[in-house]
Amino acid sequence: MEGKSDLVFKEKVEYDDENRSATLIGIDGDVMQEYKSFKGTYQVVPKEGKSDLVFKEKVEYDDENRSATLIGIDGDVMQEYKSFKGTYQVVPKGTGSLAKLTIEYEKLSDDVPAPDKYITLMVNVTKGIDELIAKAK
Repeated sequence: MEGKSDLVFKEKVEYDDENRSATLIGIDGDVMQEYKSFKGTYQVVPKEGKSDLVFKEKVEYDDENRSATLIGIDGDVMQEYKSFKGTYQVVPKGTGSLAKLTIEYEKLSDDVPAPDKYITLMVNVTKGIDELIAKAK
């Protein structure tokens, strides 16, 4: 892909605290037009109980800046935040790369907590990708 492209991807997120993992299951969107199924499992820091979370996002890829931005447009996260945008950026460093993770958000009210659980999820997704790349070498 060159330049920027936008994709919409709706996924169901299943948290399993016992196994400290989150599974993203594709439900709808542009990605599902290309693939029969989409499922990714990532390790996360557990929270109490198990829960399912739906997050519909618009994904913007920027090849020039080596980044992907997930912009929340619907789902459970939007019940706490007026706006929610998570960005993964890969910056070359030495013989490898550095992952820069950013979350921009606006709370719907002052009593809504900071999105720490999403920061932790992003960190663990990045670590999982790093492990997969290291195994492939």
